[in-house]
Amino acid sequence: MMIGIGSATCFAQIFQTATALNSNSGETLPDAPGASSQTDVSSASPRTPPAATTPDGFPSRSARGKRYLYELVGPGAFIGPAIITTIDQVRGLNVGYPNDGYPYPGYKGPEKHPTHGAPPEWGQGMGGFSKRYASNFGMGMIGTTTRYGLGELLRQDVAYHPCTCTGVMPRTVHAVTQSFVAHTRSGKAVLSVPAIVAPFVAAESGVAGWYPSRFSVSDSLRISGNFYIGLPIGNLIGEFTGK
Repeated sequence: MMIGIGSATCFAQIFQTATALNSNSGETLPDAPGASSQTDVSSASPRTPPAATTPDGFPSRSARGKRYLYELVGPGAFIGPAIITTIDQVRGLNVGYPNDGYPYPGYKGPEKHPTHGAPPEWGQGMGGFSKRYASNFGMGMIGTTTRYGLGELLRQDVAYHPCTCTGVMPRTVHAVTQSFVAHTRSGKAVLSVPAIVAPFVAAESGVAGWYPSRFSVSDSLRISGNFYIGLPIGNLIGEFTGK
Protein backbone atom coordinates (compact mmCIF):
# COMPACT_ATOMS: atom_id res chain seq x y z
CA MET A 1 0.00 0.00 0.00
CA MET A 2 2.83 2.40 0.84
CA ILE A 3 4.48 1.48 -2.52
CA GLY A 4 1.30 2.34 -4.41
CA ILE A 5 0.96 5.70 -2.67
CA GLY A 6 4.64 6.47 -3.29
CA SER A 7 4.34 5.58 -6.95
CA ALA A 8 1.27 7.80 -7.40
CA THR A 9 3.06 10.68 -5.70
CA CYS A 10 6.08 10.21 -7.93
CA PHE A 11 4.00 10.17 -11.15
CA ALA A 12 2.14 13.29 -10.00
CA GLN A 13 5.41 15.15 -9.47
CA ILE A 14 6.70 14.08 -12.91
CA PHE A 15 3.48 15.21 -14.62
CA GLN A 16 3.58 18.60 -12.85
CA THR A 17 7.23 19.09 -13.84
CA ALA A 18 6.52 18.23 -17.52
CA THR A 19 3.55 20.57 -17.60
CA ALA A 20 5.59 23.44 -16.17
CA LEU A 21 8.40 22.89 -18.70
CA ASN A 22 5.93 22.81 -21.59
CA SER A 23 4.22 26.03 -20.48
CA ASN A 24 7.58 27.82 -20.07
CA SER A 25 8.88 26.79 -23.50
CA GLY A 26 5.86 28.36 -25.29
CA GLU A 27 5.93 25.61 -27.91
CA THR A 28 2.72 24.43 -29.56
CA LEU A 29 1.79 20.91 -30.33
CA PRO A 30 2.77 19.62 -33.79
CA ASP A 31 -0.82 19.14 -34.86
CA ALA A 32 -1.91 22.61 -33.72
CA PRO A 33 -1.75 25.05 -36.68
CA GLY A 34 0.21 28.20 -35.86
CA ALA A 35 -0.06 31.70 -37.28
CA SER A 36 2.64 30.99 -39.89
CA SER A 37 0.72 28.07 -41.39
CA GLN A 38 -2.42 30.21 -41.66
CA THR A 39 -0.43 32.91 -43.44
CA ASP A 40 0.92 30.37 -45.93
CA VAL A 41 -2.59 29.18 -46.74
CA SER A 42 -3.85 32.71 -47.36
CA SER A 43 -0.85 33.62 -49.52
CA ALA A 44 -1.42 30.57 -51.68
CA SER A 45 -4.95 31.63 -52.65
CA PRO A 46 -5.32 32.98 -56.22
CA ARG A 47 -5.21 36.74 -56.66
CA THR A 48 -8.12 38.67 -58.14
CA PRO A 49 -7.25 40.10 -61.58
CA PRO A 50 -7.11 43.91 -61.81
CA ALA A 51 -10.45 45.52 -62.57
CA ALA A 52 -11.00 47.20 -65.95
CA THR A 53 -12.56 50.21 -64.26
CA THR A 54 -12.09 52.13 -61.03
CA PRO A 55 -14.90 52.24 -58.42
CA ASP A 56 -16.32 55.38 -60.08
CA GLY A 57 -16.52 53.66 -63.50
CA PHE A 58 -13.47 55.36 -65.02
CA PRO A 59 -11.17 53.02 -67.04
CA SER A 60 -8.31 51.71 -64.91
CA ARG A 61 -4.69 52.55 -65.66
CA SER A 62 -4.18 49.07 -67.07
CA ALA A 63 -7.19 49.42 -69.38
CA ARG A 64 -6.04 52.85 -70.55
CA GLY A 65 -2.55 51.52 -71.22
CA LYS A 66 -3.87 48.62 -73.31
CA ARG A 67 -6.04 50.97 -75.33
CA TYR A 68 -3.08 53.28 -75.94
CA LEU A 69 -0.94 50.40 -77.20
CA TYR A 70 -3.77 49.23 -79.47
CA GLU A 71 -4.08 52.65 -81.08
CA LEU A 72 -0.30 52.99 -81.28
CA VAL A 73 0.43 49.73 -83.13
CA GLY A 74 -3.00 48.28 -83.90
CA PRO A 75 -4.56 47.94 -87.37
CA GLY A 76 -5.63 51.59 -87.50
CA ALA A 77 -2.05 52.74 -86.93
CA PHE A 78 -1.08 51.11 -90.25
CA ILE A 79 -4.25 51.57 -92.31
CA GLY A 80 -4.66 55.30 -91.61
CA PRO A 81 -1.16 56.29 -92.81
CA ALA A 82 -1.62 54.09 -95.89
CA ILE A 83 -4.75 56.04 -96.89
CA ILE A 84 -3.12 59.42 -96.27
CA THR A 85 0.06 58.37 -98.11
CA THR A 86 -1.93 57.24 -101.13
CA ILE A 87 -3.61 60.65 -101.30
CA ASP A 88 -0.24 62.42 -101.01
CA GLN A 89 1.29 60.12 -103.62
CA VAL A 90 -1.24 60.97 -106.34
CA ARG A 91 -1.73 64.63 -105.45
CA GLY A 92 -1.13 66.83 -108.47
CA LEU A 93 1.35 69.70 -108.19
CA ASN A 94 0.07 72.75 -110.02
CA VAL A 95 2.65 75.25 -108.82
CA GLY A 96 6.42 75.31 -108.90
CA TYR A 97 8.37 74.36 -105.82
CA PRO A 98 11.89 75.41 -104.81
CA ASN A 99 14.36 72.65 -105.61
CA ASP A 100 15.69 72.39 -102.04
CA GLY A 101 17.45 69.08 -102.43
CA TYR A 102 15.46 67.68 -105.34
CA PRO A 103 16.43 65.77 -107.43
CA TYR A 104 19.62 65.66 -105.31
CA PRO A 105 21.11 67.72 -102.45
CA GLY A 106 22.71 70.94 -103.65
CA TYR A 107 20.86 71.06 -106.98
CA LYS A 108 20.76 74.69 -108.25
CA GLY A 109 19.42 74.24 -111.76
CA PRO A 110 15.99 75.17 -113.11
CA GLU A 111 12.95 73.98 -111.22
CA LYS A 112 12.60 70.27 -111.71
CA HIS A 113 10.16 68.27 -109.67
CA PRO A 114 7.66 65.48 -110.30
CA THR A 115 4.13 66.29 -111.38
CA HIS A 116 2.66 64.29 -108.52
CA GLY A 117 3.53 63.62 -104.90
CA ALA A 118 3.70 65.79 -101.82
CA PRO A 119 6.23 66.80 -100.82
CA PRO A 120 7.80 66.56 -104.31
CA GLU A 121 11.33 66.30 -102.90
CA TRP A 122 10.60 62.72 -101.90
CA GLY A 123 10.06 61.61 -105.47
CA GLN A 124 7.61 59.11 -106.92
CA GLY A 125 7.34 55.33 -107.17
CA MET A 126 7.88 52.97 -104.25
CA GLY A 127 10.77 55.06 -102.96
CA GLY A 128 8.58 58.13 -102.61
CA PHE A 129 5.67 56.10 -101.23
CA SER A 130 7.84 54.50 -98.53
CA LYS A 131 9.17 57.89 -97.40
CA ARG A 132 5.69 59.37 -97.19
CA TYR A 133 4.33 56.31 -95.42
CA ALA A 134 7.15 56.32 -92.84
CA SER A 135 6.54 60.04 -92.28
CA ASN A 136 2.79 59.65 -91.77
CA PHE A 137 3.24 56.59 -89.56
CA GLY A 138 5.77 58.40 -87.36
CA MET A 139 3.58 61.47 -87.02
CA GLY A 140 0.65 59.20 -86.19
CA MET A 141 2.57 57.65 -83.31
CA ILE A 142 3.51 61.11 -82.01
CA GLY A 143 -0.11 62.24 -82.24
CA THR A 144 -1.44 59.18 -80.40
CA THR A 145 1.14 59.54 -77.64
CA THR A 146 0.37 63.25 -77.29
CA ARG A 147 -3.38 62.64 -77.13
CA TYR A 148 -3.14 59.97 -74.43
CA GLY A 149 -0.49 61.92 -72.52
CA LEU A 150 -2.68 65.03 -72.38
CA GLY A 151 -5.61 62.82 -71.40
CA GLU A 152 -3.67 61.59 -68.38
CA LEU A 153 -2.76 65.16 -67.38
CA LEU A 154 -6.37 66.30 -67.71
CA ARG A 155 -7.66 63.09 -66.08
CA GLN A 156 -9.85 62.32 -69.08
CA ASP A 157 -10.69 59.16 -70.97
CA VAL A 158 -9.71 59.96 -74.58
CA ALA A 159 -10.20 56.44 -75.96
CA TYR A 160 -12.95 55.61 -78.40
CA HIS A 161 -15.70 53.36 -77.08
CA PRO A 162 -17.75 51.37 -79.63
CA CYS A 163 -21.44 52.11 -79.95
CA THR A 164 -23.97 49.93 -78.16
CA CYS A 165 -26.37 50.50 -81.05
CA THR A 166 -26.93 48.27 -84.07
CA GLY A 167 -26.93 48.98 -87.79
CA VAL A 168 -24.20 50.29 -90.05
CA MET A 169 -25.40 53.88 -90.27
CA PRO A 170 -25.93 54.51 -86.52
CA ARG A 171 -22.54 52.98 -85.76
CA THR A 172 -20.86 55.05 -88.46
CA VAL A 173 -22.42 58.26 -87.15
CA HIS A 174 -21.32 57.37 -83.63
CA ALA A 175 -17.73 56.74 -84.73
CA VAL A 176 -17.48 60.07 -86.58
CA THR A 177 -19.18 62.24 -83.96
CA GLN A 178 -17.12 60.78 -81.10
CA SER A 179 -13.80 61.73 -82.75
CA PHE A 180 -13.43 64.88 -80.64
CA VAL A 181 -15.19 63.73 -77.46
CA ALA A 182 -13.56 62.77 -74.17
CA HIS A 183 -15.07 61.65 -70.88
CA THR A 184 -14.34 62.92 -67.40
CA ARG A 185 -14.11 60.69 -64.34
CA SER A 186 -17.77 61.35 -63.65
CA GLY A 187 -18.63 60.02 -67.11
CA LYS A 188 -19.53 63.42 -68.58
CA ALA A 189 -18.82 63.86 -72.30
CA VAL A 190 -16.72 66.96 -73.02
CA LEU A 191 -14.90 68.46 -75.98
CA SER A 192 -11.59 66.63 -76.28
CA VAL A 193 -8.78 69.18 -76.06
CA PRO A 194 -6.16 66.40 -76.52
CA ALA A 195 -7.81 65.35 -79.79
CA ILE A 196 -7.64 68.95 -81.03
CA VAL A 197 -4.04 69.61 -79.99
CA ALA A 198 -2.44 66.26 -80.87
CA PRO A 199 -2.72 66.48 -84.71
CA PHE A 200 -0.90 69.82 -84.83
CA VAL A 201 1.82 68.57 -82.47
CA ALA A 202 2.28 65.53 -84.72
CA ALA A 203 2.44 67.62 -87.90
CA GLU A 204 4.82 70.17 -86.41
CA SER A 205 7.09 67.37 -85.18
CA GLY A 206 7.33 66.01 -88.72
CA VAL A 207 7.91 69.41 -90.29
CA ALA A 208 10.62 70.27 -87.78
CA GLY A 209 12.12 66.80 -87.77
CA TRP A 210 12.34 65.43 -91.30
CA TYR A 211 10.39 67.49 -93.84
CA PRO A 212 12.33 69.63 -96.36
CA SER A 213 13.61 72.85 -94.83
CA ARG A 214 11.26 75.07 -96.85
CA PHE A 215 8.29 73.83 -94.76
CA SER A 216 7.11 76.09 -91.94
CA VAL A 217 4.45 76.35 -89.22
CA SER A 218 1.81 77.24 -91.80
CA ASP A 219 2.53 73.93 -93.52
CA SER A 220 2.11 72.17 -90.16
CA LEU A 221 -1.41 73.58 -89.92
CA ARG A 222 -2.19 72.27 -93.38
CA ILE A 223 -0.64 68.84 -92.79
CA SER A 224 -2.45 68.46 -89.47
CA GLY A 225 -5.69 68.33 -91.45
CA ASN A 226 -4.72 64.82 -92.55
CA PHE A 227 -4.69 63.68 -88.94
CA TYR A 228 -8.00 65.33 -88.12
CA ILE A 229 -9.41 63.18 -90.90
CA GLY A 230 -7.51 60.18 -89.55
CA LEU A 231 -9.30 60.28 -86.17
CA PRO A 232 -12.73 59.21 -87.48
CA ILE A 233 -11.05 56.68 -89.77
CA GLY A 234 -9.42 55.09 -86.73
CA ASN A 235 -12.74 55.13 -84.87
CA LEU A 236 -14.50 53.42 -87.77
CA ILE A 237 -11.85 50.69 -87.81
CA GLY A 238 -12.27 50.21 -84.05
CA GLU A 239 -16.06 50.24 -84.33
CA PHE A 240 -16.32 47.52 -86.96
CA THR A 241 -13.45 45.36 -85.75
CA GLY A 242 -14.84 45.21 -82.23
CA LYS A 243 -11.81 46.85 -80.60
